[in-house]
Amino acid sequence: MQEVFASGWMTSLILVLIIVESLVIALFFVSRKRRMSTVCAYIGTQFSGLFLILALHGALLDWRWQWVALWLTAALLAHICDLAWRIRER
Repeated sequence: MQEVFASGWMTSLILVLIIVESLVIALFFVSRKRRMSTVCAYIGTQFSGLFLILALHGALLDWRWQWVALWLTAALLAHICDLAWRIRER
């Protein structure tokens, strides 16, 4: 099991699942004619998680530290945008 995680295979699977989940939920909200703010709030959360998994994937596969830092910074920015969106909605 250690090989599966160390090889980055598991993080690749998680990345695919996050993308599929995001598409399914976005299509669900659009088909139900829900408010776009609900979709945007959910997508912000998904992006921050996606970027964190990309940083983990890079760390496991010994990417250069700049790439890992880039994905961590992107996760932070997505999280801040998500929080700002939620505060503004209140």
